[in-house]
Amino acid sequence: LKAFRYLKPYWISVVAVIVLVFAQVQAQLALPDHMSKIITYGIQYGGITESIPSAMSEETYKHLQVFMDEESKSILENNYVQVSQGDTSYTKKYPLAEKEDIYVLKDHPDSSLDDAMKKPLLMTSLLENEEILKNFKLDSSSQLYQALSLQPQLKEQIVNQFDAMLSKYTDANLTAAQTLAVKKVYQELEMDTAAIQNRYIMQEGLWMLAISLLATVCAIGSAYLASRTATAASRDLRRDVFAKVETFSSAEFSRFSTASLITRTTNDIQQVQTVLTMFLRIVLFAPFMGFTSLFKVIHYSSLVSLLAWSVAGLITLMIVIFSFTIPKFKKSQELVDQLNRVSREQLEGMLVIRAFDNEKYEEQRFKKVNDDITKLNLFLNRVMGLPMPVMTFALSALSVAIIWIGTN
Repeated sequence: LKAFRYLKPYWISVVAVIVLVFAQVQAQLALPDHMSKIITYGIQYGGITESIPSAMSEETYKHLQVFMDEESKSILENNYVQVSQGDTSYTKKYPLAEKEDIYVLKDHPDSSLDDAMKKPLLMTSLLENEEILKNFKLDSSSQLYQALSLQPQLKEQIVNQFDAMLSKYTDANLTAAQTLAVKKVYQELEMDTAAIQNRYIMQEGLWMLAISLLATVCAIGSAYLASRTATAASRDLRRDVFAKVETFSSAEFSRFSTASLITRTTNDIQQVQTVLTMFLRIVLFAPFMGFTSLFKVIHYSSLVSLLAWSVAGLITLMIVIFSFTIPKFKKSQELVDQLNRVSREQLEGMLVIRAFDNEKYEEQRFKKVNDDITKLNLFLNRVMGLPMPVMTFALSALSVAIIWIGTN
């Protein structure tokens, strides 16, 4: 932990890394949202994002009023303005305006308009269905609306049946039905709905491309700054260690072997540099990703418990693994010192070893230390390699569970 104080002179770079890592997390988590929009709005809803039409034909306007009370009719009249046939301001966007009058939504509609139009819009869309018309033995919806105006009891019967049907719909079903009803209104206006869909998908695709580029730039920038900062901090630490060793007395020098001092100023500080780099990149990235993801799914009550148990299981796994490996890492450091000491002694005493014909003994001595450190490193690599497949399996299973819950 004392090594982190060497980051203090480079606090500007550390802050920059934190900002870049946070931006990278936000960018990566924004991509699934845009992909979801492409699938939901771009493909399923044909690029239609609004729940009320921006314009409608005069016929649709009158049909909506059939299923509205006086208050809803007043809201409709206050939010839509009639456009005369041939008005060049609207003919390009709404081709039907060249042939007849249409009604166009005002720039700032009332918030109550959506509730006032939802049910009538769904009903008018449903009554355009050919199967519905066949049940009433009618050829067109115009005949049906004429029958409704002459037979109020028929209108009441249809409304009651429609209410019973709507009671079985979820909010997602209602949103989908309302959006598709808006699409039908646009088709009546002879709008190019295929162009609307393509434009929406292209727009979201460009947003995804821009966000991906932003995430890439942030990842490269944070990695570069983290490496530079960790390297500079390690340089300062190495300088201070060397300066401290130079102040040792003869008694203090006798407590440390030359191999140990070399290891401290090379391998150990290199490991500190690696830890600092990982802290600035991975350790900061993980909590940002975790808390932001949790914030995004917190309103899905069915997923919170699932995610909580998954995270708890992964944390337990990491605690168990580290409880086994940390003592082994300390042992590994001792073996590295021992290997360096044996190598140095053999190099310095080469002439003496040959003079007393101790080559076999020194070979066995080096082989034992080398085998010990090899076995320990193999064990550590196997244990530390365990979390990745386990986490991959857990995350894949969690993704399947989320999709399954979402579809049901």
